[in-house]
Amino acid sequence: DLDKEAIKNAANRIFPENISTEIPPEFLNLYFIPQRKGFTIAKEIREMIIFSAHNLVQDPPFNRIDLISCRNFLIYLNSN
Repeated sequence: DLDKEAIKNAANRIFPENISTEIPPEFLNLYFIPQRKGFTIAKEIREMIIFSAHNLVQDPPFNRIDLISCRNFLIYLNSN
């Protein structure tokens, strides 16, 4: 993503307590850590994810990627 604030928020995300109504208890217990105001993703999961500012149009992509998620990628492209 090009939005550094969005990356910071994603990396440090605290999910609200009500996610427990949408996520089965076995997944909640395995992949989330309870916090005062909700849940965070378990450290083991977060360490597998790279949150970084990266411009796919100007910079070559990372190598050895299993998945890349581009928020609003098409808005950065133009017809020129």
